[in-house]
Amino acid sequence: MDIVAIQKALGEERIDGWLLYDFRGTNPIARSVIGFDESQIGTRRWFYLVPREGEPVAILHAIEPHALRGAPGRSVLYRSWKDLESLLKTHLSGMKRVAMEYSPGAAIPYVGRVDAGTIEMVRAAGPEVVSSADLVQVFEARWTPEQKALHDRAARDTLLAKDEAFALIKDRLASGQPVKESEVQAFIQARFEARGLTTHHPCIVAVNEHASDPQRCDDGPKLPVDLRQGAGQMSGHLLLVEGPARRGHVGVIDGQIRRPGGHERQIGFIGNQQHGPQSKRGVHMRRGGDQHIVQTRSPGKAA
Repeated sequence: MDIVAIQKALGEERIDGWLLYDFRGTNPIARSVIGFDESQIGTRRWFYLVPREGEPVAILHAIEPHALRGAPGRSVLYRSWKDLESLLKTHLSGMKRVAMEYSPGAAIPYVGRVDAGTIEMVRAAGPEVVSSADLVQVFEARWTPEQKALHDRAARDTLLAKDEAFALIKDRLASGQPVKESEVQAFIQARFEARGLTTHHPCIVAVNEHASDPQRCDDGPKLPVDLRQGAGQMSGHLLLVEGPARRGHVGVIDGQIRRPGGHERQIGFIGNQQHGPQSKRGVHMRRGGDQHIVQTRSPGKAA
């Protein structure tokens, strides 16, 4: 954790402190920023205050005094909820604005990790609570060179699987053989596995009206749609493919690529290139009929 850089950012944002908080893993952002040791037992609430100026302070329960071992600064201990409230008032005294993993109006749910009751407790200690979204973007959401390399490999391998799937569809249609959504799904999954990619759910393959409900449960009822459409043509029909895949465990990147399949038919591909547990979103640019990732940033307002 780069305390000097965080304090510089706090000064630029006119925020008096960044108050990190977690209770039994409810705030993975705070855990990641502080470098929480996931191998240890953590059953009590903890706070970690990085002030705009001065030494950071950890507020820890007395039975877990080493919960944030290795974090810069000093520690103070509480034994009861009254102690906790008192310590918050003491260390937040004089602060007007503190940042927490909070999103006004739930505009950015990825950042909204602190429960309403804890926000109320901090507000009762004196300061206004503001969102840490901009701080998270700088100190947690930016890629390392390793993350960028993993993303590039995942993007390449996902696109190769997509190309192979469309080649399969083309060959089947040209030969008049049937090909179903489930077959294309299984084919893409096999190509992911062959390239060392993993995914949290099978690829979505949806034809025509199924594309309007692409997030339907993969293990639920599913019509065996025949992509030949009678005459062996896809003219006027839509095929949507969404294929999440990941490589490694150091970040998640979402990408979206759509390719028209001709003037009368549109064959679209929507792919997520993922490689870890932290959520980040790509910024996209449309060029003609294609859409490419051109930059990566932390999530904006989400649905």
